[in-house]
Amino acid sequence: MSIRLMSEVWRTDLPTVEKMVLLVIADHASDDGTEAWPSQATIAKKASISIRTVQRAVNSLVVWLS
Repeated sequence: MSIRLMSEVWRTDLPTVEKMVLLVIADHASDDGTEAWPSQATIAKKASISIRTVQRAVNSLVVWLS
């Protein structure tokens, strides 16, 4: 779990769903941002959203981060 990365996510201007998905990913990451590999099912469960919503949010994050 990376509290540092999670704190950075909280400061973003992302929409709620994308922010929640990124928070779950950050929760699974090491402090340097690597090794974050939660499954879509894990993200969906922790963020209280469907797997399809996770997929859409991840696609949106890929665009946002590029």
